[in-house]
Amino acid sequence: MTSVWRVRMNTAAEDVAAAGNFAIETGLVGAGWALNNPPDAGPLADETDDVSLYKKHAKLVFPDDNSVQGVADNFAKMEVGDICWMYFTHLGEYWCCRIEDDKFRYREGGDFDKFDLHITRRCAWARAGTADAVPGVVRRAFAGPFGVISRIVTDAATAIEFAEVTLGRKKPMIDGDLFALATPKDLEDIVALYLQESGWRILPSTAKASMASYEFVLVHQQTGERAGVQVKSGNVRSLDQRVASDFDVFFVFLANPDGVLTGDVDRINRIGREQLAAFARRDWRLLPQRLKLRWPIS
Repeated sequence: MTSVWRVRMNTAAEDVAAAGNFAIETGLVGAGWALNNPPDAGPLADETDDVSLYKKHAKLVFPDDNSVQGVADNFAKMEVGDICWMYFTHLGEYWCCRIEDDKFRYREGGDFDKFDLHITRRCAWARAGTADAVPGVVRRAFAGPFGVISRIVTDAATAIEFAEVTLGRKKPMIDGDLFALATPKDLEDIVALYLQESGWRILPSTAKASMASYEFVLVHQQTGERAGVQVKSGNVRSLDQRVASDFDVFFVFLANPDGVLTGDVDRINRIGREQLAAFARRDWRLLPQRLKLRWPIS
């Protein structure tokens, strides 16, 4: 079963950007912890693939660093076909890779010392792009601290699918079902773009908070009316929008065409699937990069 990992490059290299470029160009994902000042056990040979031997040496070289053991174990657990995501801060870009061999390797000497990349796995990298080009699960994975390497478990299938498309291992279906391919965040973006075309402008600060009853607040550029927006993906069967009474207009999109709305229905303007799909097709160029990659149109 394919696993998906998030990796934060751990390197003491003076030039972290150059270390990242070296990893991409060389085709490896890795971290630091060199053993070039070995204990009495003797040096560890370059390309050693015995993680237990590496950990034995590392315990002596880094007696007060408890993280190296877990990092080495995780790199050793990777299997051929596993996916790794990394955010390269010097580029402001997300990259993904596929593990290409079945062995952990300790590397030393030359550029491996220069860039402090010693715990390694061979891989093939591909550039995913900036924040609008990757799914929310990937952005969230790098939003907080997690050490050097860990598995992405929540919504891992989405992270894997996006990586496979980015790596060219999966071909998206031309003119596929928009609502089957779009993530909840994609639908929010499409609805926002759709409303902006009609003169509504988003208040950016309201889009950053997490509210259960609406996604963000808009104002109309001509009338000054206030509007709220609620977007529901999946098979939501009913939605009670009492909060609609706080706005001049309240827009709702339900991916489920049979979903029922309750609340202040006089203020609610329901956006239909056909309306949204027609807009997305007509103005495909405006869509988030991550969606255009998965939903190419003829």
